Amino acid sequence: MAEDRSHSRKWPWSAVGALAATALLFASAFIPEFSPLVIWFALVPALVAVRGISMWRLFWVSWLTGYLVCLALFYWVMIVSVTGGLLLPVYLGLYWPAFFVSLEVLARKYRVPRVLAAVTLWPLLEHLRGTLLTGLPWYYLGHAFFRWPRLIQAADLGGVLLVSLIVMSVNALLAEAVVLRRKRRASAAALAAAAVIFLANLAYGAWRMNSLKLFDGPTVACVQPNVPQTIKIDQTEKQSAKIFLKMRAYTLDQRARAADVVFWPETMMPGVIGVDDYTVANGMSLAEILDELVAQGALTRDAVSRVISDVDGGADVFNAIRKAAGPGALERLSTDSLMAATAKIARESVVAGAIYAVTDSNGNITKTYNRACDLDPGGREIAFYDKVHLVPFGEFVPFRDLCPALARLLGAMMPVQPVTYPGKDYGLLPAAGYAFGPAICFESTFSYISRRYRRLGADALVNMTNDGWFGGSFELESHLGNALFRAVETRMAVVRAANTGISAVISPKGEIVVELAAPDGRKREITGLLVSRVPLCRARTPYLVVGNSWLVLPALCTLLFGLARYLFSARKNAPFCP
Repeated sequence: MAEDRSHSRKWPWSAVGALAATALLFASAFIPEFSPLVIWFALVPALVAVRGISMWRLFWVSWLTGYLVCLALFYWVMIVSVTGGLLLPVYLGLYWPAFFVSLEVLARKYRVPRVLAAVTLWPLLEHLRGTLLTGLPWYYLGHAFFRWPRLIQAADLGGVLLVSLIVMSVNALLAEAVVLRRKRRASAAALAAAAVIFLANLAYGAWRMNSLKLFDGPTVACVQPNVPQTIKIDQTEKQSAKIFLKMRAYTLDQRARAADVVFWPETMMPGVIGVDDYTVANGMSLAEILDELVAQGALTRDAVSRVISDVDGGADVFNAIRKAAGPGALERLSTDSLMAATAKIARESVVAGAIYAVTDSNGNITKTYNRACDLDPGGREIAFYDKVHLVPFGEFVPFRDLCPALARLLGAMMPVQPVTYPGKDYGLLPAAGYAFGPAICFESTFSYISRRYRRLGADALVNMTNDGWFGGSFELESHLGNALFRAVETRMAVVRAANTGISAVISPKGEIVVELAAPDGRKREITGLLVSRVPLCRARTPYLVVGNSWLVLPALCTLLFGLARYLFSARKNAPFCP
């Protein structure tokens, strides 16, 4: 107690410097321009330095460290909302003192070995962060290695959290080696244990990658239109028509015609479906409308000439079209019909992201759904999926049903008013003889969703996303890297169709088969078409069964160890009663 009070009289600047070093190393591990290998020792300075700090100072210093780390890693949130970007790290930063203070309580009061406490607490807190308040499972320790597939194969045993545990165990053992450096044998033992864990993980990764058997699956085409978000959220009818025609052109491209199925990114069909909507058609020129009706077989070239002649003679455009093609011709120009016609003209399966709307009796839109529409080569919708796991503030305002007044206040902070509602359940999308599990936008970051799809019989996960909200930030790489772990955890290929990048195909081994890139190597904010064969795997993983329930084991070990040490200490200090 006297030692703790002496430390509380002065500010622990050496510990502050150590935590600052940890912050720099930790953040740099997830920034594409730096090496992720620093994550193996990023936490060592902090783990060494916090041992002598009073609890209240430890709380504030570690919270500030966590705040700065999260501010750096989630800076891209400020592209959407400066307020949100500044406030989110306030919450996320709390997980850092939750770790360091709990670690020191277990070590100081209950004498639990710090290595055991560290490997228990960090993955458990990552799991809580990925679950509470709808969850934000980003920038786990394991995510740093998404471009090093041999280091992440243990994810098929316990998910990305097991990879985080491995990384934390190495950090904790290296910290012990530093603290015990004057005790050479103990320090060497800690270093040896860290080396064994690292090499065992590497060996498992090499063995697993060599032992997995893959086979050729479907050929997919992913359209990446690179529509800026400024246009996406507030587009004119002419811009809507331009976007649609761009998507149509890529779908009819010769390269795409060689694919079994074409994927469009999240909400890339302009306008809304499910209602009487003509947003795209209203933005088309007369020539584009006539070309569309010809492509759909509603007009012949001779009829087109008659329409143009009638219009030139002063006739109303739509009356001239009705006269030449019949009264139902204009219905072919609705948003629903244009999307369906794309698949029919291409004669292949198309899975398109769109907004589905529900209206009241007056025709006012009351609800929208973030939908993936599964169209067969005949243009018929054979299945659809409405996004279930929504993003708070981005797609819905918390408390909108329980407390509308508070919801309006919270919604006022957002650049657009979200009115999206969740779908009823997760379902597969059949296309070209294969079953795809749809994960829209950030749903690809949640392990439980991909596990559910794999258990339902999915051959591959398809991540349809619009990351245009975040401009050219490294969020695009982070999202790709996060989704990559779903492949290893389930041994299910991942197909990504992204608006601004990064569209890719990921093998069940966690290797990026192909990713869309410009000739100069750029992968962010580029336009293009990705066509690739998808490798598939029939293997099933232990993680499909156990999920994250294995976290109970280290927690139970820590609890029992701490309880035993506490009881032993209490019994040892109890007065003798003859």
